[in-house]
Amino acid sequence: MADVGPSTPSHGYTCKPSVWCPPATANQKLLLGGLNNDVLKMVFNYIIEADESEEELDWVEDNESVPANQITSLSLVNKRLRSFCVQKLLQHVAFKFTSMWELNRFLRNNFLVSEGTPLLDAFRYVTTSNSISTCRITLNSSRRRTLCRTLLPDVLCSMHNLKEFSIAHSRHLDLSGTGIRSTFRTSQLQLPSVTGLRILSPDNWDFLLDCFPNIEVLVLWDNMDCGELMEAAGRLKHLRHLEMLNGAWSTPKIERLHQHFPNIQSLTLKGALDQIHVTKLGPALGQFSQLQCLAITWIQQITEEHALASWNEANEGDVDRITRLQLGKGVMIDGQPQTNQMFEHCRSLRSLCLVQNVFTHYVEATRRPDGSPEVGTWQWTRCSPHNYHPRDYPKSLCFADEDEDEFYEV
Repeated sequence: MADVGPSTPSHGYTCKPSVWCPPATANQKLLLGGLNNDVLKMVFNYIIEADESEEELDWVEDNESVPANQITSLSLVNKRLRSFCVQKLLQHVAFKFTSMWELNRFLRNNFLVSEGTPLLDAFRYVTTSNSISTCRITLNSSRRRTLCRTLLPDVLCSMHNLKEFSIAHSRHLDLSGTGIRSTFRTSQLQLPSVTGLRILSPDNWDFLLDCFPNIEVLVLWDNMDCGELMEAAGRLKHLRHLEMLNGAWSTPKIERLHQHFPNIQSLTLKGALDQIHVTKLGPALGQFSQLQCLAITWIQQITEEHALASWNEANEGDVDRITRLQLGKGVMIDGQPQTNQMFEHCRSLRSLCLVQNVFTHYVEATRRPDGSPEVGTWQWTRCSPHNYHPRDYPKSLCFADEDEDEFYEV
């Protein structure tokens, strides 16, 4: 309890009140929610000034040098404090989280406040200083759509270490006529560091591909009829792995896919098969002369975190990236002869993954000198989408709500 002396003594002159403060202890928590605006601002400025005035003594945690006197965690549940302290907060508070989820939530909530906080400078600071490698955008309202159009190109420009970018929107949100395309075109955004792109939307987002010329991993929704998007994706020079959803895969659709991606090395087909056995797709898949890894899956409605968890589980540079989801009943390969057919059609195929019900079936093959396949033994594991453990993204920026409506999922 603070002991505050009189501010106006009887002898007529004003003196500074004497305040007694208890000594600070390790991991001490300071609750500011009950203070008014002026006091909140004074307290926050005092914390920052006191923090900067101390002698900086470094200590090492996870091979990283951090000033010993810095605030390591500050939870702001009061929007009033966020409204005038966000920029100072991002510049002066060293967030030492195992993941960036708390900071993600903090930034997301600032989208929803109405105080008109100028967040762009704060975004530029935090994206640069934290070397964010993953950015996920989920649009579920007209307001967020407008913010995406006005802020996203500028924010992305500061993400010099961005590796993966994902964008999705709710089914009821119409993105046509929003000006997002023209804004990106005008900004002439170029991020060569991005190697993974995920688009969960039936709209034509071909302009994003122009911004990320070095894409290696591309995940698409049911975009087969988006001609400009498919043509832009086909022009990607470094693309190695493609994941795509379709409501009814068939031989003609596989052939159309080959027209755009003839040299793809790793392919995951998600969705239903058009009332055919999986081996019937063998001749069409055999047109992919460089295809080494093939996965055919069924499920399409999974969570955002689960889908992202399957993005880059393999080691960097490894094309054996297999997305283990669920395959529909009745399309499983039945025995060794059918297995050999798939490897005989696909002359470069080294691994095949199918998931039926809750079982993941996986087989590898080596090639004899004459090119014929020597197929190994089928391996299977029990696998359910609900058993996935999302990856820990220590440096990611996410604008997504937990309680959103139905979204396009792959």
